[in-house]
Amino acid sequence: MIDRENIVIKNELEEINVLTEKLHAFCVKHHILENFEHDINLAVEEIVVNAITYGYSDEEKHNIVIKLKTVNSEICIIVEDDGNPFDPLTVESPDVHKKLEDRELGGYGIHFVKNIMDNLSYRRKDNKNILSMTKKIQK
Repeated sequence: MIDRENIVIKNELEEINVLTEKLHAFCVKHHILENFEHDINLAVEEIVVNAITYGYSDEEKHNIVIKLKTVNSEICIIVEDDGNPFDPLTVESPDVHKKLEDRELGGYGIHFVKNIMDNLSYRRKDNKNILSMTKKIQK
């Protein structure tokens, strides 16, 4: 059975609480185990916070749409925003083997998303960033 849900938030950091609550409700509804819920929330929050923080050149209100879909034992998540073009898959992973004091700042959130999710793809269509993420889940 396929179940879909769309979450629409504004490009404001205060909206992250709404996003977290709705993601939690979706996971509860689908009996997704807590550790998978944690991974899903971390990945979605990282992508959305980056879009809100860095994605817009104006002060206008914009919608960010998070589309959730479960298919068998997989969750598919699509994050769409109309911010500046940005493909997170092109961000080079930080060297996590360096000493802490020798590491450069930035890039760790996207690095975690790449490692948490099973599949990621990006495209730019109709002036929107569209990031698709999938993760195999257990219930």
